[in-house]
Amino acid sequence: MKKILYLFLIVFSISLFSENLFYENQEKEREETLNRHGILVTILLKHDQRKTLDEINLELKQSGFWVKFPGEGMKIESWYVAMGLGHIITVRILPEQVRELNRIIERTAWKSFRTEFFLSYDFKEVSTENRKREQDDEKQKEKKFEMKEYFR
Repeated sequence: MKKILYLFLIVFSISLFSENLFYENQEKEREETLNRHGILVTILLKHDQRKTLDEINLELKQSGFWVKFPGEGMKIESWYVAMGLGHIITVRILPEQVRELNRIIERTAWKSFRTEFFLSYDFKEVSTENRKREQDDEKQKEKKFEMKEYFR
């Protein structure tokens, strides 16, 4: 009887481990797909300044905003609050999820916020490369100027 129990525990443990491994791999694949094929959408949630913060928070809780947003398979890339403006949220989604994201916002945030959506892209790497190129060009100009001064 003990051998059967031990055997059962071993088989059960292995099945749990393999199931966890399966879900981890599935999650990694979903993340890779999102990073490779995803688009960035920036959402601007403007505060309704006629309402107090407590009223807005109550409406968000009642609508299920904190549970439903951003949605299954969507990833929040950044979330800032700009004073006097509202929430600026950048979400990475697959193109086929645009409608779903819009509906989540319509159903959960419209009563509390005025909303705007913007298709976005990451410009940080481009700006870094531009800055480096310009700095290198400036250094080359300085060297040429120094050479001219030297030969005068």
